[in-house]
Amino acid sequence: MITLMLTLISNSGMLDFNPGNDFMLILIKYMFILGGVIYVLFAFLIIKQVSLMSKTLSTTFSLNNKILGYVHFIASVLVLIYFLLVL
Repeated sequence: MITLMLTLISNSGMLDFNPGNDFMLILIKYMFILGGVIYVLFAFLIIKQVSLMSKTLSTTFSLNNKILGYVHFIASVLVLIYFLLVL
């Protein structure tokens, strides 16, 4: 499936590096980085919501939810770092 997509992109001329195409590539890169920043903020809000929920309603899954929230936050930060390094 991925090779088919790469073939379609290469045949469509999207990989030609001309001045007009460079602008689109830079725009897409910045959109990915902006999306990564928004996703990190979303993951931070999830941590806040889970901690508020744990204070309000204590269950046996509260610790598991907190751990999952922090793992999700760390994963989102790693994805943002990946975007910044690769793009």
